[in-house]
Amino acid sequence: GREERMIDTFEATPTQKAAEIAVILDRGGAMTTREIAECYGMTWQGAHVMMNNIAGRLPIVKDDSGRWRKFGNE
Repeated sequence: GREERMIDTFEATPTQKAAEIAVILDRGGAMTTREIAECYGMTWQGAHVMMNNIAGRLPIVKDDSGRWRKFGNE
């Protein structure tokens, strides 16, 4: 399901969106790229690029079902 958002996502900056998603995943949440795009007012492509950028610096992976999650929580 969708994770509870902490900020007004349509007013958030891209950095704030990325930080919030990282916190949600760190707390055990999991979201697909499509869910991220819909929840945060982004295109699928924008969400995909953002998540790959985040995953380049944080222990975040996309599992076999297409959900982004904290590494080790697969």
